[in-house]
Order: sequence, then structure tokens, then C-alpha cells
Amino acid sequence: MQIHYRPFQSDEQIPLHTPRMNGIGAWLADDLIGRGLLTIWRDVGEISDLWVDEAYRNRGIGTAIIRELAKVAKGRGVQFIEIGVTDDNIAARRLYERLGFVPHRRLDDPPQTITYLRCSIKNLSNA
Repeated sequence: MQIHYRPFQSDEQIPLHTPRMNGIGAWLADDLIGRGLLTIWRDVGEISDLWVDEAYRNRGIGTAIIRELAKVAKGRGVQFIEIGVTDDNIAARRLYERLGFVPHRRLDDPPQTITYLRCSIKNLSNA
């Protein structure tokens, strides 16, 4: 199975490749099986909308998308990457912590609480 990681183009009219925003998609042939977005906020990059199709989870695709986005962030001079996760998304949180992310701040915004985890670009291997 050959998966290709390349810039993700939204089907909406939102420019994803600006000085502040980038998207990476994981493609299997012509099928999008995962994607993530990166927004640059000064020296912090925020990864959002990370998604991997259920049929392809636990194969390293989420990790690869995070690392690809970290490469983009590093090239833009970003020092830290943040990613938010809801308290009930245990599998995602385990992935982020395995990659070196640690809790940084919480956003208590009903109906869900989001914990933002942060990682130094230097600590993301292959970044």
C-alpha cells in the first residue's frame, strides 16, 4: 500500500496555502484517507482538523501527517506545535503524548472541554 502525503486542497473556497495556513492530505490512489491543517500564530503552529479514515487508523498515518505539518512549521520558523483534543478522545491523546506533546492549557467551553497539548519542534522526530 503506497500512501502519498501532499498538500491538501479543500473543496470549499478556503485558501489553504497562505503564509498562515497549510493542509496536508494522505492519499491512497485518488482517495483522501487522512488530512490535517496547520495555522501559524507567530512562533506557534496549531494543528487542527486532523482526521484519518477509520479503515486506515493505527497504521501511522496520523503520525505521518503530524510530522509533515511539523516540517512545514519548522520551515516557517515556528518553535512549538499545539494540538487540541477533547477529553473523550483517548486514542488521539495517546498518539499526541507518544509524539512528545504535553498538556499546556485547557479550554472549558461547553459542551466539551478541550486540552491543548504542546510540543517543541525540536522534539518531533523527523521534523
